[in-house]
Order: sequence, then C-alpha cells, then structure tokens
Amino acid sequence: MQRRINDVAFGVASLAVLLVHSSANYARSEGTYEKAIEGLHKHTGFITLYWTDTKGQILMELDRLNEELLYQVAISAGVGINGDNLDRGQLGDTRVVIFRRLVEAEGLDYAAPAPFDLVSPKQRQDVTDHHPWLTWVDGRDAASWRVEVATDATFATPVFSATVTPTLPPGGPAGASVPATATVQVTTDLHQGIWLWRVTARNDYGTTVSETHGFRVYDPKDQRDVA
Repeated sequence: MQRRINDVAFGVASLAVLLVHSSANYARSEGTYEKAIEGLHKHTGFITLYWTDTKGQILMELDRLNEELLYQVAISAGVGINGDNLDRGQLGDTRVVIFRRLVEAEGLDYAAPAPFDLVSPKQRQDVTDHHPWLTWVDGRDAASWRVEVATDATFATPVFSATVTPTLPPGGPAGASVPATATVQVTTDLHQGIWLWRVTARNDYGTTVSETHGFRVYDPKDQRDVA
C-alpha cells in the first residue's frame, strides 16, 4: 500500500508546474505571467494555486524563495473497495521542501549575483592601518554582502564579519565606464601579520563567493618580522 501511495504522490507532483517569481520582476516580462494564468481556476490560500482541467496542471505561485515549506500529497477521491485501499483523503509522504531559482530566465533577473572582484586591499598588499577599509566591485545585483576576515583559508573562525547592504539601487548607469564599488571598515583591531578576506554576495536566487585575498598589516614603527 505504501508503494501505491508513493506512486500516486509522484504522479500528482509530476503535474505541478511552478511559477516561481517575485511580482516586481515578473511584471517586466511583457505579460508573460498574465498569459500563463489566463483562463485558469485560481485558489487563494497559504500558497496561491492555479488549476487547469484541460492540461492537468497545477501552477503554484511562489513569492517567497529559500524558505522551508511542508509539502503534503493527498488523494482527493477514493476508488471504493479495492486491494490497494486507496481511500478519499488518504495521505502520502510529508516532505520539507525549499524552492530555489537555479537558472536565469530569459529577460528576467532570476539569477545569483554575477562573479565580482575584490578591489582593496589587493592580493599581498601591505597596509599600515589596523582597521583597514575593504572595497569590492558592486555588480548591482546583490541584496547584501557578507564580508569576512580570518587567519585561515576556511574562514571557520573569522576575526571580523559584517553584513553590508547596497546603498545604490539595482542596475548600473548607462554608459558607466567605472564600476560601482562597495566598502566597509574593519572594526576589529588587526595586529601585525597576514590576514585573509573574502566577500559573499547574496540575493533571493543564490550566493556568489569572491576570491580570497591576503594582505599584511605592517606597522613601520614596529621592526619585528611579520612576513
């Protein structure tokens, strides 16, 4: 019986076509969203559903990505007395699901932040400030950045970490020749020595981690070897 229920659950799940979007972004697609739901039966609830009898599709409208949801499949109608005991309202497996955007849709901004460069301190650069400013390229497609400074390449125990949010709206000015940058000052007192830093860009559709750069904090007044 358990296998039969799983088969039914798989069959129902295979009919589900997901419209995963944010309303603001999807509105730019010249009526694609409106065309997709045209003539469908709308069911408003915790998640808005659209049902089509002719195509056998369930469209789920998801405006919250990267959140845990309970996914439950049930049989809406029974088949009477039978060897498989498929009764009305019988439940299949319960699962915890997370919906994520994994690809970039044509003409839409459904993608993780693009790769970006660290600007300063550069690789193997010497700095004399024990609270240096860290600067990186703002690709204008990140909702926030996580900045970390550590002494080991795994960043398991960073000595400094901060979340930075953009101060400029998404998208760059047309014809801009110099990329926008973002910056944050290290508030931890960095002693003389070698430090590593990196930035993780985040948005609703994923994360992108920069390269790791190493720099040396050097105090000219202190003649100890810190190489």
